Amino acid sequence: MRTRLWIAGLVLVVAATYSGAAQSKSYRPDWNQPATPHQVIGPIYFVGTNALASFLITTRSGHILLDPGFQESVPLIKDSIRALGYKYEDIRILLNSQAHYDHAAALALIKRETGAQLAAMADDAPLLASGGHGDFVFGDDYLFPPVTVDRRLRDGDVIELGELRLTARHTPGHTKGAATFFTTAIDRGQAYQVVFATSTTVNPGTKLVDNPKYPNIVSDWERTYAILESLSPGVWVSAHTNVFDMTGKLARRKAGQNPYVDPSGYRQHLAASRQRFAALLKEELVTRR
Repeated sequence: MRTRLWIAGLVLVVAATYSGAAQSKSYRPDWNQPATPHQVIGPIYFVGTNALASFLITTRSGHILLDPGFQESVPLIKDSIRALGYKYEDIRILLNSQAHYDHAAALALIKRETGAQLAAMADDAPLLASGGHGDFVFGDDYLFPPVTVDRRLRDGDVIELGELRLTARHTPGHTKGAATFFTTAIDRGQAYQVVFATSTTVNPGTKLVDNPKYPNIVSDWERTYAILESLSPGVWVSAHTNVFDMTGKLARRKAGQNPYVDPSGYRQHLAASRQRFAALLKEELVTRR
């Protein structure tokens, strides 16, 4: 009996150790600090953390929540939504722009708590369903709670809720089903195209040349840049707050001005991103020779 108890105890210790290791690898506390919830433009509000951008899009028929971050981000997101005067329970649609742990880990929990339907690009649906297993860059290193996609989006699909229409574009590269969303919002009587731009980061360890796990990765990136360059947003954001300089924008906020109106910033972001991608591809081609 003592032997059995010892073995059982050892199993529990090993399981707890593995669980803690897995959690630490798929969670970054430094990316999960509170941030000030605020209006971006019109019905679009920032409700994310210091590093991870989550957006609440409000309508009279309920709300859309985009990229809710880690599971550990959920209490912060709830507080932010309530601070803005809205109800967490009124979330009707969840959107995901990329099937990575830092933008997808909270989806299963929020879906369960609110009954919201999850929409994501069809090419990311298998990765979301597997909880991150088999990622073409990370393998099984960065896992998250598996979640089922209720609506598998295709390029050009429109998400509608109440008076809102949001168009989805398939902009792969960062993940195979990475997405960009855009809509129109009014600020001080003027209409602006608002773009929730896909991540243009090529993660460390990504193989661009002769990648058996993603043979068409370079052509996908080229297609993505063409789509992003075809858009003309007055307002743009992305999945990480540093990409669109959220801290700087809030510091520059003045009465009568919205620093999120930043069309030149979008062009500069794309140009710099394209340069980085071209340099990485060139380096890999040179090394291969």
